[in-house]
Amino acid sequence: MKLLNNQEELIVRLNKLGMIGMADDLRNQLENEGVYSQVSFVNRIDQMVSCQEVYSANRKYNRLVKNAHIRDSITFNQLKFEKDDGITNDDLAYLASNIWATDDIKNIIIIGSTGVGKTALESAIAYNLCKSGISVRCYRWGDFANDVMIRMNDTKSMALFLKQIVKYSVITFDDFGLQGKLDQKVEETLFHILDLRWRLKPVIITSQLKIEGFEQLLGKSTQSDAIIDRLLHPAKVITLQGASRR
Repeated sequence: MKLLNNQEELIVRLNKLGMIGMADDLRNQLENEGVYSQVSFVNRIDQMVSCQEVYSANRKYNRLVKNAHIRDSITFNQLKFEKDDGITNDDLAYLASNIWATDDIKNIIIIGSTGVGKTALESAIAYNLCKSGISVRCYRWGDFANDVMIRMNDTKSMALFLKQIVKYSVITFDDFGLQGKLDQKVEETLFHILDLRWRLKPVIITSQLKIEGFEQLLGKSTQSDAIIDRLLHPAKVITLQGASRR
């Protein structure tokens, strides 16, 4: 059914206002007038508003996912952990609840050897956060360390980098410590980030190192002690076990 000029103009105006969902549903209603002629005005408006809400939610989700740089495309429903893998259904339910990210702020530390599912779990958590409208930024630890080293002599660039990181509700560092002992500048930057976020915005870390190995990685110093303290207090530690899934 061809729409009248004033109907097309109304749809154009809605699109210009950013009401894409409403505009699309209005077009649908006008093109199917026979179906909607018996539907009340209020119900037709209600449907248009619902379509706009869905459109806005999907758009926000897609934007959050794009900005998150999630490593693996996987959700909680796709995870396949067995009872002896070091993580329980209660653990998964806790992680999926996002309580640790919104109310009772806790860091999430995921420990385990190569291939046991650390990155998959981190990615599922990140997708779930995006679905709930919570911003997250995922870093491979090596990439983060390289970014710091590139900017270390540029105060303005480093300040902007830190500002961008701190704004996210959750940040993740995958394969923490994989490159060995931290450069002093990287360690200082990590401390600065953790200090700014402590008890306000959580951090997720995956690592092949056991908790005791963090001190060996960082060395013995007041700053190292402060980093470990801010990582672990408070934190939920999950130790994945089992054979490699790769």
